[in-house]
Parts: sequence; C-alpha cells; structure tokens
Amino acid sequence: EFVTGGNKKGFVFVSFGTSVHSSQFPERLRLLMIEVFSKLPYQVMWKFVTDGDTMPDLPDNVRLARWLPQQDLLGHPQLLAFVNHGGLHSIIEAVYHGVPMVTLPVFGDHSANSRKTEVDGYSITLELRTVTADILLAAINKIIDDKRYKKNVEQRSLLLKDQPEPPLERALYWVQYVLRHRGAPHLQSAAKDLSFIQYFMLDTVAALLVTLYVLVLVIRIVWRKSYGRRKLDKLKRH
Repeated sequence: EFVTGGNKKGFVFVSFGTSVHSSQFPERLRLLMIEVFSKLPYQVMWKFVTDGDTMPDLPDNVRLARWLPQQDLLGHPQLLAFVNHGGLHSIIEAVYHGVPMVTLPVFGDHSANSRKTEVDGYSITLELRTVTADILLAAINKIIDDKRYKKNVEQRSLLLKDQPEPPLERALYWVQYVLRHRGAPHLQSAAKDLSFIQYFMLDTVAALLVTLYVLVLVIRIVWRKSYGRRKLDKLKRH
C-alpha cells in the first residue's frame, strides 16, 4: 500500500543485502541517507534491520522494514532505482528485472561487481568513505532521469533471459544427469587425484629455486675469480 498508494511518481528501493545491515553503518551515513531520502520526490522502501524498525527523524516518504520481498519490489512497475551494496545476487536480480542501480560497495567482491555494472552503463558506483549527501542525491536523480541507464539495463535483462531453457529446468537436468551416470566421473577434474605436492606444483617450484640458487652461485664464483685476477694483476704492476 505504501508503494502503490503513495507517490504516483514511483519509488526507490534501498537494501544492502543479508550480510550488510544499514543499521550497522556509522551514524554519519545514517544521517546522510536520511537527508538524501527526505529530498527525493519519491517514496523510499528501505531495508533497515534494527530492534524497533523506527527512527525519530524518519521522513514521511520513507518506510523501514526488517525484511522486504526483494524480487517482488524489483519487479514492480513503479520502481525507479535500486540502491544496494554491489552484491552479486542483488545485481543479477536487478538486471533480470531491468532496474538501474546506485551501488555503494562495502567489502569483498562488491567493488568489482559494482565497477562492472558501471562500465556496462546501468549503474553509478559511489564510495562509502567519501560519499556526501549531495553526491548520493545527484547519483540517484541521475540514474532515474537519464534514461540511458534504464535502456542499458533493459538490454542486459534481455541477454540474461535469452537462454535455451529456464535456469531451474537446467539445474534439474544436470542433477538428474549426475544421478543417471553415477556421479558423472567423466566430468570430474583429474586434479582431485593429485597429491598435495603435485597439485601445488611444489616439485616445479623447488626445481626453479635450486636452478636459481645454482645460477647465483656460479655468478658469484665467476665474479670472485675475475675480481681476484684483476686484483693480482694490479699488485704485480705495483
């Protein structure tokens, strides 16, 4: 009801996944987001895990929830933008539903994922350490107003959906395939039968180290003999 019966202009969805909670952000970031969301002419659905799910300074256009049906919200026709942490699952789901993003990477693969979406032209990536209210507000407005982002993510969505069969059917087929062929040993990597030394190529590394040691030793011997001969010749001349 908050989404469909509220602002007819649409809404923005904010979620930092299951491993990152907005409530764990520093107070500076919480206040920053409150300031930004209060200036948006849209409704904001914000997944914010906290004990009371309330904030004394919460703007009227923002609704908090400990849990939100992400797939349903991403597929909602009135959704304008998705603010997230750059998690792989969130990105794939957003691309599937054709939703442009503003990403704020936190750790791990978030930065690499976010940069890829930015290069592909359907997101804007910001840094949590340096982001300001003006920067975040400008990014959200740009991702909504500049229709190139929406067009690019819709094109990516078509690519993602253009598959010979639904992913669930493909997964089911391969599970049954492995069962039919008793574990499908022909598809298993031969590396599983290698010893620890073979797997990490420790014998090759040892051979290279020995070769390097011998090379350095030979160079030192040649240099000493050459230096000693020059020194002896110098003494003879004097």
